[in-house]
Amino acid sequence: MRKNKILILFSLLLLISSFVHVDVPYNAPLSNTSFKKGEELTFKIHYGFVNAARAVFKIDNSIYRIGDKTCYRIEVEGKTIGSFDFFTKVRDKWGTFVDTATMIPEKSYRTIKEGKYDLKESVSFFQDRGIAVRKVDDTKREQYDTPKNVHDIVSGYYYIRSMDFTKLRLNDTIKVLAFFENKNFDFRMKYLGKAKIDTDQGKFSAIVLSPIMPPNDLFSGENSVKLWISDDKNKIPLKCKTSTILGSIDVDLESYSGLRYPLSSKISD
Repeated sequence: MRKNKILILFSLLLLISSFVHVDVPYNAPLSNTSFKKGEELTFKIHYGFVNAARAVFKIDNSIYRIGDKTCYRIEVEGKTIGSFDFFTKVRDKWGTFVDTATMIPEKSYRTIKEGKYDLKESVSFFQDRGIAVRKVDDTKREQYDTPKNVHDIVSGYYYIRSMDFTKLRLNDTIKVLAFFENKNFDFRMKYLGKAKIDTDQGKFSAIVLSPIMPPNDLFSGENSVKLWISDDKNKIPLKCKTSTILGSIDVDLESYSGLRYPLSSKISD
């Protein structure tokens, strides 16, 4: 059970920034103002003083056609490293095809390999009809009703990067509707203002967010998870920190390339 809880936390921290919606009509289409093809972000996950996992967020250099939409293809690959890889090997891939004109997903997919557990899943979104069709392991097919312009986990993160945070006030609640596995979710975050943050990549000016967690036996108190994103046009995650009953788990930006804009939020190396 302890190992399973740690794996759940890793997945949450890798993708926690997906569930945010700010100061626009609910899940409204947006123009991409923050990233370009070829961008790559690498994160390292620490459990205490131990390097436990690594995740790579990558935007393909090509544009894809899904139905009548032209789409970015974005993938997140996560894997355990070091001693964690020896005891519980994780090799996960999460992907999405996002409409270049609206930042709304047309299709998502996951390939999950965690120890002896394997899963292959794809979800096709019919946004105009409010329907998601989920296929599991190429055999099981299920249809679900969804809110209009619903997001998957990965698309939500890139969607928020084109939003305007300047009108938020301290402790404002921000939210997004997302579809995951077989359910619709209404996720909420609290805006905690701006702060300076020291990271492995230097010191930055950052926007600070905290997911509002439902009652559970994993996280410790209010604002137990904090996320820092760069306070510039790129809005890339810099650090995510959590306090849990299992100890501290951190996600740190390890490297970046192909950014659309200079990283102007960086104060010093």
